[in-house]
Amino acid sequence: MLKDILLLLMSFFDKKQGVIEDKDKHGIDWSDPNAKISKYFTVNESLYLPSWGISHIPSAEEKIEILKLAKIMDIIRERIGKAIVVHVWMRPISVNCPGHERHGENYNLFIGSKSLRSGHIFGKAVDFHVSGEEDFPKVRKQIEPWLESLEIRMEDNAGKWVHLDTLPVGNKRFFKP
Repeated sequence: MLKDILLLLMSFFDKKQGVIEDKDKHGIDWSDPNAKISKYFTVNESLYLPSWGISHIPSAEEKIEILKLAKIMDIIRERIGKAIVVHVWMRPISVNCPGHERHGENYNLFIGSKSLRSGHIFGKAVDFHVSGEEDFPKVRKQIEPWLESLEIRMEDNAGKWVHLDTLPVGNKRFFKP
């Protein structure tokens, strides 16, 4: 955890001027909820913890994973041709939100997941639905042929959302949680 805090501070510290910078090396202002992290997705969509109404401040490693998945989500958004509504991206096991009463708490456990390997913990997973589409099996069926080429996995679930992640493939890309 100390390493993450140091990396976060280092990512904002400008050694030349000795000031805190708002933007990272990708030009993203992670403190601005409306800042774009990709063509279609924002900081808020990737960091907002809906059950608590706060945003997580990501580590340098989490930012890398979020950006990697955002590029893939842009491709899916373009192939589907409709807006994607993110339910949740990050579910950290130690929320980084200094000064807030929930700082350091386990959001992943709070929402009911006991998994310590969930892609959501690391910024490697996103749950979403396609705007105007209520046939979730149809959406999953549409995405399934793209899983291998996009190097992603998808949960085979009965929920009213689609789960995609960039975790390593075990036995199948389309898997039961």
